[in-house]
Amino acid sequence: MRRHAGQVVAKLRTAEAGLHGDCPQHALEEVAGLVATIAEQYTRSKVATLLPVGSVADFEPVRDREPILVGVTVVTIAGGAVAVSLLDLPDVASGAVIVAVAVLMLLVLFGRRWHRYLPIADMFKPGP
Repeated sequence: MRRHAGQVVAKLRTAEAGLHGDCPQHALEEVAGLVATIAEQYTRSKVATLLPVGSVADFEPVRDREPILVGVTVVTIAGGAVAVSLLDLPDVASGAVIVAVAVLMLLVLFGRRWHRYLPIADMFKPGP
């Protein structure tokens, strides 16, 4: 099921890339058809076959790297906090720099979706 999901993502990304090509209307129709098929299959509880297996067979599955990115973010924020504590800055400045490091890492690793991962920063809040 995970392989099929990765292949579906690969097919969607390929179709979406066509939106920036020579024939965006055709690409838009293809994306809309894929999304409609996926939604229909999902509502029928056919999660293992969101798209026909033959239509995604030629696609290499996209890997889910989110857990790795979240881990890198946590380690980087923690490392940044330790590094800032060694700078002997005032508490207010230290807090601002740590927040800046956290937001910068979220932007670098997650791009436009960075705000969805702000709860990661809650792990580093002091106090109860």
